[in-house]
This record gives sequence, structure tokens and C-alpha cells, in this order.
Amino acid sequence: MLALVRPAVAAPETGAAPEPPASEDAWFVVTIRGQQCGYVHEMMRRVGDEVHSESDTQISIRRGEATVKMRMERAYRESLDGRPLAFRAVQTLGAMPQTIEGEIQGDKIILTTTQQPGAGFRSEYPFDSECRFSWGQMLASKRHGLAAGVEYDVKTYDPSIKTDGPIEMHIRVHGTERVDVLGKPQTLHRLTSSMKLPSGGMTIDSDAWVDDEYTPIITNVDAGIMKMTMYRTTKEEALKRGAPPEMFLETMITSNRDLPRDVKRVKYKLSVKPGARGRLPDMPDTDMQTFERIDDRSAYVTVRRTDWDAMRTTPAKADAPPETVAGYLKASSVCDSDNRQIRRLAIRACKSDDAPTTKADKLRKSITKYITNKGLDVGFATATEVVETRAGDCTEHGVLLAAVARAAGLPARGVGGLVGVPGSFRRAANGPMEYGFHMWTQVYIHGKWVDIDAAMRQSECDPTHIAISLIPLGEDNLMGEVWSIVPLLGQLDIEILIVES
Repeated sequence: MLALVRPAVAAPETGAAPEPPASEDAWFVVTIRGQQCGYVHEMMRRVGDEVHSESDTQISIRRGEATVKMRMERAYRESLDGRPLAFRAVQTLGAMPQTIEGEIQGDKIILTTTQQPGAGFRSEYPFDSECRFSWGQMLASKRHGLAAGVEYDVKTYDPSIKTDGPIEMHIRVHGTERVDVLGKPQTLHRLTSSMKLPSGGMTIDSDAWVDDEYTPIITNVDAGIMKMTMYRTTKEEALKRGAPPEMFLETMITSNRDLPRDVKRVKYKLSVKPGARGRLPDMPDTDMQTFERIDDRSAYVTVRRTDWDAMRTTPAKADAPPETVAGYLKASSVCDSDNRQIRRLAIRACKSDDAPTTKADKLRKSITKYITNKGLDVGFATATEVVETRAGDCTEHGVLLAAVARAAGLPARGVGGLVGVPGSFRRAANGPMEYGFHMWTQVYIHGKWVDIDAAMRQSECDPTHIAISLIPLGEDNLMGEVWSIVPLLGQLDIEILIVES
């Protein structure tokens, strides 16, 4: 989010033809909800007939007693007139960094994603010629100027959010304001940016205050409970360690009542909190779930327990899965079902001639047992990493289960949403049901997608599982559906209306 919504750091010189700096860097403190939790270091320099930009972002948050450390390093190459040439991004959300490299060739971009030597995934997508990276965005800002009332659109590109097209932002200039910058008042120009997320119709909004040279001094990013602020400062101040903000208990949602363990069907009303911006996104209809919109900010969601006894008595179909489902058998950089260790896990867990329901149950139980270090200190690890570390929370359970299911011949994908939190984890163990943001797995059995959850130890998922988005776990728009959940963190109310046991 920080990389996409902020202007570039370089200050173009006045005149008809802005020149890139010979060398320039800037440091920023990052705060979430007022607590210093990291820094951003940005650099830009001219190298021959190119402009090279780099950024290093490091952030820490707390999830309960665990601390999650995340790092994103980016490098961009652009022509002097702002045309993108190539980029490289290294993200570390767990123990093993993942590298994404992109080369623009005419109207196409070639992406190569690697996490282990010799195990790269190469793909090709169309590339919008209007997309711009750091220097190109700075040139666009310079052309439009800082006069109050100016509005314009900017397109950029980030494969971790959307691989097959641009990410669009709308910029508006509001004029000058007197603002406090770490205790010192300054007169700065205020710009707002609205970034469209690739799914769900959601946007992420930000405010930036820049000086007369377009250098960002303050940036606020509004992503629900994930409200972030960055201040330009010295290297020494940026590197100071703060107390990471708590982002697990603060995102829990308390409903109006508890649910019995044998609950069979639940009808919910989901609403965006009063005062929160945005609409409630459309949620998927699945074999377990039916979505019925009330208005832009609320909807009914009915969730039913899958009848596993009926599925077990259904004769197995020998037909190949339809073309629309076959893609969920493919290996990807995040869900590498071709990985040798993952294939061995699948072989040990089940037999090739097991019925699909038997396979799914055995694989679920295998992954529940295989991940021995169950904690909240991993951000988002790939299946390749999890099979090595045997560590993680719901996302790691969900991704590895999907990978072994594909290796065993079951099409699989991820699901992002909410789940009822067991009493031992609740703030009030005997109080109403609380819901936490969660990820689990779906496998394709007997012509339908069936939910299974390795983290919650459930082959037959209970109806506290509320699906918000389906996560393909492929190369295309890998994290786009995950992003649709971010603006909902801390912004939802849940009311239980009907319970059938």
C-alpha cells in the first residue's frame, strides 16, 4: 500500500524539462494507529539514460503475543521520459524471501517469480503503456502542477495485487494547509489519492502533504483499522524501534449471541459499521453459503454445514474436472504442488485410488498434524516455505493444504473470510461468539467446491465459516482477492439472526 499511494521522493527542477537527480534518498517513519512500527527508505538516481529508483520498507505488527516482521524491497528502471523498463521486488513475509522480476517488452510484461534456486515460475501478461513507476509518476505530477482543484488519473503496476492490468489512482490537489510535522508546523500542499482495488469495488484512500518541490512530507493511508501515517525524517529517527501495534484482537468482531457446537445452519446479518467508509463487497455463493444483499452497506449471509455423510455415499465420478476447474490443479509460486516434498506429503497421506472425500479428509488431517509450530508470527508464507518450516497460522495451513490436494489430484483453492473463534481464544470465554479474519481451503469434489479447514481441525466445516473472497492461489492476480478483505478489518458488525441445530 505504501509503495502504491505515495508520490516519488525526487524533486524535479523547475523548467520545461525536469531532470532526475544525480542521487537522492529519503527516510520516513511509519506509524500504524499512532504507534511507530517501521520505516521506509527511498532512493533515486540517474544511471546513463535511465532513472533507477529503490525502496526498502520494513514494518512490524503484533498478533496477540507474537510479532510479525515484514519487508518489501523494490527496484525500478525507467527511461528519462518516464517509460517503465523493468522492476524487481523482494518480499519477506515469513522465513524465506520471494523475488518477483518484471521486464517490459513492448505491450507485454514478462514476470519471473522465484523462492528457491531452480524453481522459478515464468508468465507473460499484457502491459498498459500508460502505466508509470516512481519517476514517471513524478513527471505526471509536475505536468499537472499543484494548483488547488487540479485532478488527474495515474496508472501503475504491481503484480502482487494485479498481474494482468494496471492499478488506477485518482489524484486531486486541494491547496496549501498548515500542518504539524513531528512537532514543527509547515505549510504544505495537500493531495488526495483514491486507489481502486481489483475486486470487490473497494478503494484505499490516502492523503499526502508535499512541499513546493513535490517532495512528500506526510502521507496518511486509510485502510480501515490499518490506518498508516508516514513522516519524512532523519535516518536516525526512522530506525528507532517503537512498540508494534496489536492487529489480532483489535480485528475481532463480537456478535450478539453464542452458538452451540452442533449448529447446522446460521443466518447472519453483516453490516459496515456506522461512520466507516465504503460499501460491503459482494460475497461468494458457495456450496455452504448464500449471499443476499440488503443495501450497499449490509447483507444477509446464510451458512450451512456440508453433509459429509451424503458425499461419502455419492459414487465417485471418473470424469475429468471441467475446464474452468482444471486450472486449480496447476502449480504456482505460492502453491507449488510440483515441489518434491509436497508431493511426498500427498503420497504418504492418501492413496491414488481413494475416494475424493476420503482423500480430502486424509489430506486435511495430515496437514493439521504436519504443521507443528502453530503460531501467529508468520505474515504470509508460500507452500514451499511451509513444507520446510512446518510453521504458521491459518494462511499457512490453507496454502499447504491446497498444494497437497493439487498434488493428490484434487483441484483446490483458498477462501478468505471470518470464522467463529474457539472459547479458549476469546476475550470473554462465556460471552457471545466472536469472529476473527481467517483463511481455509476448498477442494472440488463431486461437481462442487467443498470447504475443509486444517487450522481449525475440521474436514466438515462448521457454519461459523463466512466466506468473503475466493483466493485462486495461482499466478494471475495472486493476492487481489486478499486485498478486498483489508478495508473490512475492524469495520464490520455481525448479527446472528437464525440458528438451526
